[in-house]
Amino acid sequence: MELFSVLKKRKSVRSYLPKRVESEKINTIVQAANLAPTSARLSFMVITNPDILRLISEEGRSRLANSGVPILQEKAAKSDFSSVYNAPVLITLFVPKPENQKIAELNLMSAGCAVQTMLLAATNLGLASCCVSTPLFEIKSDMLLNHTGIGKENEVLCGVALGYSTDTAPHGARALAKNVHFCE
Repeated sequence: MELFSVLKKRKSVRSYLPKRVESEKINTIVQAANLAPTSARLSFMVITNPDILRLISEEGRSRLANSGVPILQEKAAKSDFSSVYNAPVLITLFVPKPENQKIAELNLMSAGCAVQTMLLAATNLGLASCCVSTPLFEIKSDMLLNHTGIGKENEVLCGVALGYSTDTAPHGARALAKNVHFCE
């Protein structure tokens, strides 16, 4: 697919079919992420184990329910709530814990580049995706750090939910002219 076709087709999807994603597609997406410009020592944890995905979602429900923020508490109270949108794949991005704030900022910039590359690769392969902050908040407990194999010496930055979409609505058009400014 041509780049601008992929850019126009990509959208954040929050509803997935319970269909297994082929290993070849997952590997291609992670390989694409490794081609992104980065200044960080990014690592990727591909989580496809339904039990671990459920644990992450349960931790997310608990955190939202106890957040004290009414809109988040309402989300957590819904019976179909899943902090990973019931996606069959969650790819988390993590780095060694940063030594200082500047490295932490560079890590986030690198993660952004890698995530965008994964989102576009997923779209190109016919998969739906969504950048999620879930791992940043949920994969903090010792239990989940151990279950995922990420370890306490690392910091989870974000993740990408992947799968086959139940959402058939077309991508909404964006008016770029309203958010682009020039300093000439």
